[in-house]
Parts: sequence; structure tokens; C-alpha cells
Amino acid sequence: MKTYKCFVLDAAFHIGERLSIDCANDEHAIRAAAGILERRTDMATIEVWTGTRLVQRVARAKQVSG
Repeated sequence: MKTYKCFVLDAAFHIGERLSIDCANDEHAIRAAAGILERRTDMATIEVWTGTRLVQRVARAKQVSG
């Protein structure tokens, strides 16, 4: 298991929350982060880091208004 840092960002890219998650690999960390973002409807993006490496930036899907 590796520890990943997640930074939950608002629409202006300000950090709203910082979390640590333990995952087996990058893919699992990305999926876990996407789940966190899904629950944080007030935030727009989550970044997943391991050490100084940005693993992935996951953005909330934009809603299409009709």
C-alpha cells in the first residue's frame, strides 16, 4: 500500500480539503479520489499526488443545462 495525498479544489482551484488515502496503486487511488469528489458536490476538482508526482487531476463532469 502507498499513501496518496488528495487535494480537493473549488472552481477557482483553491484547496478546500487535504486528505491522505492508502491504495495499492495509482489506478485505485484515482478511483478512490473520484469517489471523494462525487460526494463533495461543492468542489470541482481533485488532485491525486504521491510524493512530488501528480498522479492525476480529476474534474467533475460539467452539467449540461437544457
